[in-house]
Amino acid sequence: MRLTPIESPTSPILWLAYKLFQRKIGTVIMPLKTIYARKPAMLPLLDKISRYQNRPLTVNPSISLLIQIYGSVLNGCDFCQDIAMASVVQQKLGQDKFLHLTDWQLHLADYEVDEQAVLAFVLDYHQNRSVSDETYQNLLQYFSESQIIDIVAVNAIEQFYNAMNKPFNILSDGLADIQRKQLSAEQRLPA
Repeated sequence: MRLTPIESPTSPILWLAYKLFQRKIGTVIMPLKTIYARKPAMLPLLDKISRYQNRPLTVNPSISLLIQIYGSVLNGCDFCQDIAMASVVQQKLGQDKFLHLTDWQLHLADYEVDEQAVLAFVLDYHQNRSVSDETYQNLLQYFSESQIIDIVAVNAIEQFYNAMNKPFNILSDGLADIQRKQLSAEQRLPA
C-alpha cells in the first residue's frame, strides 16, 4: 500500500465517518483511512455515490453485484472485489457464481442468460472502453432502457472506485470473511 492509513482522524467529519463505517460494517475501510482521510472534501461525493448504490435500482441486486465484482476482477481491485463479495455473503445470494467470474464463459450453465448479457457488457466495456452494437442489442433482449441505464451506472461507479484504489495498492480488508464468520455464528445460534 502506498499511503499510510490515518487511524485517528482529527477532523470531526472524518471522525464521524469512521464511526459510521465501524458501526455499519464492523471496521473502517482502508480507502477511507487512506484516500478520503487526506481529502475529506471528497466525502460528499462518496456519500452521493453510496446513496445512489443503496437505493432500489431497476435491476436485481444480484446483477448489480455481478457487475461490481466482475469489474473489480477485470481491473484487479482486490478491495472492491472484497467489499462487493461481502454484500453477496450478507444478502445470502450464494457465492459460487461470484467466485467463478474470472472464467465465467467456461461455466455458462451457472449464469442465467440475462446475467451472461451483463457480464458480456462489462467485459466489452473493459476491453474497448466502449460497447458494441451487438453487446447493447443483447442487453436490450433482457433489460429495459431504464435498467440498462442502471447497469451502465453501476459499471461506471465500479470503474471509479477501482480507479481510486488501484493506484494506491489498496488491498482487501477481509470484509467478505468477516461477513462469512458473522453468518456462520448466526447459523449456530439456537432459534
